[in-house]
Amino acid sequence: LITQAGYPDAPTGYFLFFGDRGSQSFKGSGLFDTSVNYGLPIFRTLRPWLKFEVFNLFNDQKLIAWNITGKADSASAKDSLGMATGFLPGATFGTATGNTINITSMTVNAYPVAFNGALPGGRTIRVSIGFRF
Repeated sequence: LITQAGYPDAPTGYFLFFGDRGSQSFKGSGLFDTSVNYGLPIFRTLRPWLKFEVFNLFNDQKLIAWNITGKADSASAKDSLGMATGFLPGATFGTATGNTINITSMTVNAYPVAFNGALPGGRTIRVSIGFRF
């Protein structure tokens, strides 16, 4: 089919989906973050301040992505393009290792992340102190 379509060579890889649209979606998750700021005017424009932030306040550690690696079962029935319709799960299929093969990103964390750079899962607390002048 690729040669007939005029392509010079076959693709190195491709995505193949099994099941109906939406049947393999990951669970949703929502995190609740909060921040409290306090500033105290001392002299003219000099103001010390304190900032207290809590990310993932309710400590949501629900598994939201799992390993979905696998391969097509060559012994299964073929579709109209000659692609196998059966699926053989990989050795770590369904475990909490995250989703390392995704269309839009190559790394999807297994647990929610409070902010960029944070470790997945768990609550994060940050305290900042400074002066404005």
